[in-house]
Amino acid sequence: MPLRWWPYKRVFFRCPDTHTEFDIVGHNGAFHVLKRLSLQLCSSGRKLRWGSLWADTTPMLQYNLPHKTYGASDLMSDKASAHRLCPPYLERSAFLLGQHMLSLVAALICSCTTASKAFSKYEHALNALTAFYMLCIHIAQNKDCHRQDWQRWTLSLTTLRNTLALTGFAVHASMTEVEPCNVQEINIERFFSAIKAPFRGSASIRDMIQGEAQHHLSQIRQLDRLADSARGVPEHVSPQSRDPMTMEQLQQCSKEALAASLQVMAWATVDGSCDDLWYATNHWFNEHAASVFQSSVDLEQDDNDFDIHDEELADAELDGEQPDDASATARLGLLQRDEPEQDETEEPTIEPGPRNLPEQLIEEGFDPKVQPKTLIDILKQTINNPKHKDKAVWNLGEEGSLGDRACLMRVQMLQKALRHCIKYTRMEENLLSCAMIERGVANSRSPWNQREYLLHMARRNANLAKTRLSRLQMWSSAQDIVLQKVAEVGHNEGLLKVKAFRPCSKECDAQILALRIEDTVQLAITLAVFRGAVVRNPKKPEATRIRTSKPIPVPLQAEYAKLLHCVRLEHDDSRDEYTCSCISDVLMVTPVNTIIGEVHGQVSCSSLRLHFKLSDASKAALAMLPNIDIPTLRENSGAQASEDRADVGLDQSAMVSFNDRSFSRTSLDANCKLFLERVLREYRSKGTPVEVPSYFLQLLRDSKGFRFSSSVFNHLKVLLPDRRQPTTRRIVEFFTDVWKIAPAV
Repeated sequence: MPLRWWPYKRVFFRCPDTHTEFDIVGHNGAFHVLKRLSLQLCSSGRKLRWGSLWADTTPMLQYNLPHKTYGASDLMSDKASAHRLCPPYLERSAFLLGQHMLSLVAALICSCTTASKAFSKYEHALNALTAFYMLCIHIAQNKDCHRQDWQRWTLSLTTLRNTLALTGFAVHASMTEVEPCNVQEINIERFFSAIKAPFRGSASIRDMIQGEAQHHLSQIRQLDRLADSARGVPEHVSPQSRDPMTMEQLQQCSKEALAASLQVMAWATVDGSCDDLWYATNHWFNEHAASVFQSSVDLEQDDNDFDIHDEELADAELDGEQPDDASATARLGLLQRDEPEQDETEEPTIEPGPRNLPEQLIEEGFDPKVQPKTLIDILKQTINNPKHKDKAVWNLGEEGSLGDRACLMRVQMLQKALRHCIKYTRMEENLLSCAMIERGVANSRSPWNQREYLLHMARRNANLAKTRLSRLQMWSSAQDIVLQKVAEVGHNEGLLKVKAFRPCSKECDAQILALRIEDTVQLAITLAVFRGAVVRNPKKPEATRIRTSKPIPVPLQAEYAKLLHCVRLEHDDSRDEYTCSCISDVLMVTPVNTIIGEVHGQVSCSSLRLHFKLSDASKAALAMLPNIDIPTLRENSGAQASEDRADVGLDQSAMVSFNDRSFSRTSLDANCKLFLERVLREYRSKGTPVEVPSYFLQLLRDSKGFRFSSSVFNHLKVLLPDRRQPTTRRIVEFFTDVWKIAPAV
């Protein structure tokens, strides 16, 4: 096809007998593609950048985004995918400007696939081509700016291929009379779901025949209830034009879509211009596009980046490969995670009203007679707004359009028309009701259970990686040394130890951290916090490993955090304050050797930036840090192995902390040995009684769960030295009972 940067071809069907031919149109399932697109926001190994703006869902928590949706509890939920990319959770915020750009791309894809009935064939082609060109510019710009590290700021290659292919299918469908929303995979899934509904478990062929007959019978009954005048009306009727596009019209659409895509991406780029983006994209397409568009390509998978589709295990005991491990810890105990039904994504039972642009969806100051349906409409309405006409930020290349503030102002002024286009498209998609889009999820249940479950998973997975947990605790001791030196000069309130990492769920209550980056002390805001997860190794299905998991929506204790996404603060000398925005650098760091402490001050929010003024005590403490020798933990050769397995070092028992949740049945043998190694070291003895685990299994054979673990903890804690009471007698009694009760090992 003679379109600019177009890699796809058309498929024709020709019949030699009748001399007829027509286009063959295919689709790869828009709902699946959009789900994978939204799940990229939950990845710990990448932070998407559109132009100069990064996108993140964490600030949406302050607008009541459900915790299960934020943490990707249900990967196959279409509604959860839509919640991450549309109002009411996507509101005006300094940290959500980049999220609006990604939501625009998703809305353009929806308009030519799942919501196609509300748009004409011309708008199908224009929006599909616009989304295609925006994705190409997204790749080319990140590759030009970040060089070898470009994939960390870009959609994954699999998602890019699927999304670009979907836009190609939509463009080809615009040249036919095919309705895109009627040829999506979800229609097949709904049909098979209706057939299987009367049966439970694995259905047989006999069940399929019976289910299909019942489904047809129910359809016949529905037709009998309809009036005679309604039977002849087609089910899928669209008031929009359904005349197929010609090649000449498609070429004109391509030119308009390319110009609009270059314009909006240049507006979202600091000191950007359409010419620079055009040359960068043209160079990328000619030199590197083949590796993206071809069906298969050999690329090395980065093991450090967590794949959001990895299968997480709810209960697992990792093989530490210790020579003295008992058989109980050498075996893997795996239990698949059984998630409860996701109540947070249920829609409220509110009458949505008419679907012809209700009043509650109209933005303030917006003309309801002119509905923006394409990116060109959005750009025109933004520029023609009387409040925006005299703005110097529109004149790219001139002095008034340069700098971070000008870029943020351009995207902010785009929001009104952009949000209205997103709302309209999502409403016509008919996945979420008008009430849902306007008011959000009506859920009165307490999120306490989900919060406690996430914290339990974080604690459990952190305890499995023994070496990493010990390094975190060693780094905590190093922090105490630094804080003690700061407190010696009277600035003990200026720099505090980080007890828990808080995601930026409320911008006005952001957590400010002091970080050591390349031997310099810098300030940053905690944006997202990631825990660990136990997943199956795709190369070795029988083995498991610990990897960085999904983001956690609640504060997480410092020793259980695996990775942090932080926004770097920049100092404004004129106002003596720190600022950050959607353009600021995002740091992906681990707490060890990086996090020094937490500082305090006054945080204020504007529509473009976050402003932070340090307290006097924090200023004095930060001024001292360059003169303090901050300890550094050495990287050992087994550090990487400890991330994949529960490796226990020689001094592991001295570093692990125990509580009433540390002695579950799956970890009883290993933790008992570690605890008693500490006890024996306290008494300067040698050897470990291997009968202790079997003693507890025999003594507490009727106990389970928390009751079992707490009972073991209460029996063991009395063995520690106590100055007030002699413990020798209790130790003798304990091991006497072990010798009597425990079976032979």
